[in-house]
Amino acid sequence: MTFCLKFFALCSFFVSLLSFAEGQPKATAVIRIPMPITGTFTQYDYFHWLLKSALDLTAEEYGPMKVIGGDTPTNQARQMRLLDANEVDVMWSVSTPERENHYISVDFPLYGDLFSYRVLVVRKNDNRFKQPLDLQDIKDMVAVQGNDWPDLTILRDNGFKVEPSDYPYAFKLLISGYVDYFPRAAVEVCEELKLRPELTIFPGHLLTYPNTMKFLLNQGNSELAKRIETGLLKLFHSGEWTKKLATLPAFTNAIPIIRHNNANVHQLVTANAHYYDHPFAKEVKAMAERFPITGNALCR
Repeated sequence: MTFCLKFFALCSFFVSLLSFAEGQPKATAVIRIPMPITGTFTQYDYFHWLLKSALDLTAEEYGPMKVIGGDTPTNQARQMRLLDANEVDVMWSVSTPERENHYISVDFPLYGDLFSYRVLVVRKNDNRFKQPLDLQDIKDMVAVQGNDWPDLTILRDNGFKVEPSDYPYAFKLLISGYVDYFPRAAVEVCEELKLRPELTIFPGHLLTYPNTMKFLLNQGNSELAKRIETGLLKLFHSGEWTKKLATLPAFTNAIPIIRHNNANVHQLVTANAHYYDHPFAKEVKAMAERFPITGNALCR
């Protein structure tokens, strides 16, 4: 009899324990993303917002999930190694045929086609850039690009002289006079110039080639990629994404920069032969065409 009572009490304890556990809120899963390097915090905030919004909009179907950043700033090559090693779950990068084959890319151009436009950043005291130059003059000078960027190969394949460098050190090479100019994306350049007042944009020239920024995940994370794409689609259809983009300095600065420097547009040849045909890219293009330009100030 005593044994039965003890057994009954033990069973009741485990039933109560299970009931208590079931009544507790489930632990929130996380998405790990890389920490940005100095000069890219505005982009980081935007991509963090996109991921958080996509996860929130799919929480009912997939469960709660939050985004956490890394502890150490990392360059693009390091981010890809972390992604390969499953030490981060999502990163953002320019799409290339090689990356599309190696990773899962989420089918959304995060800036539309705005990442396809490059301006030339030069030293303010470099008098060579205070006179008209043609494309060959520019090619005869020396540019700098990130040593792990697709742009390095694209520029070299199009006849430009280019030195490779890590991103932060590239600006030091330019400021010291070791290189002559640094092609930068119109959506990035204002944040970078604010940190480096000795630099400016050489007016009147744009380099353009298909360049699409996407979220990338490793091949074992297809379910998460599907969730992010579903969430971004909901965000796009809600109108909140374009509303957010229209307030971002990356957009409000990029459009005047592109328009003020389109006297000489140099179309470069790349392996990505076509600009990305996506509804969001079309919407961003329409927004850019409607965007009012007032005054001559480029970076606000």
